[in-house]
Amino acid sequence: MFRILIIRHGETSWNKEKIFRGRVDVSLSDVGRQQAKLLARRLSGQRIRSIYTSPLKRAYDTALAIQEGQSGAADLPPIIQDDLLIDINYGAWEKKGHLQVQQEFPDLYQQWLEAPHTVHIPDGEGLSSIRQRVETFLDQLIIQYEQYDQKDTAATIALVSHRVIIKILLCAILGLDNSHFWQIKQDTAGLSVVECQGSRFVLSSLNDTCHLAEVSEQMSKDDF
Repeated sequence: MFRILIIRHGETSWNKEKIFRGRVDVSLSDVGRQQAKLLARRLSGQRIRSIYTSPLKRAYDTALAIQEGQSGAADLPPIIQDDLLIDINYGAWEKKGHLQVQQEFPDLYQQWLEAPHTVHIPDGEGLSSIRQRVETFLDQLIIQYEQYDQKDTAATIALVSHRVIIKILLCAILGLDNSHFWQIKQDTAGLSVVECQGSRFVLSSLNDTCHLAEVSEQMSKDDF
């Protein structure tokens, strides 16, 4: 058995301003850096074996805070940057606020809100391609950590990624299709926990943010 700590990166100014980020390498805001430190404190006793992250700075810096918060951090393996965890390619929507996108792509934006699984963003991608890569990531993870089932021991790994990626990842874990995208919420620096036995996943915690109480009043409450 192994455990996966699924973590959304800390807040950026673009989260708060509702600007579509995608592959744009936006840094953590002051609040985001505080969130990362509080998350690291929360996980300091977890004895995390490996940390995987999207290569984008907002995710990597969150992962780095987690690693630095671990006991014996200097002896831990390097953080693994994996392109399978990179954010959605928002294409023509990137760098634009949601109101601007709503004005320029009124029909498609409404479709995104009502049936996200049917949308392919111009010059970007759709949820189906994200589903393929997160399922590939999960398959690779199972192969790598199946030894812990055989030894009847447990390993804990951390995964730091983005809102859209985590929503689809959790849909895959729960056996839900992509139409359930909006039924899952993952706040910035929110923590979900999954246990894996063989190829069976069990969600034991979803979008836990209790560690963020100190900054909760400064955080964006929108799912963006």
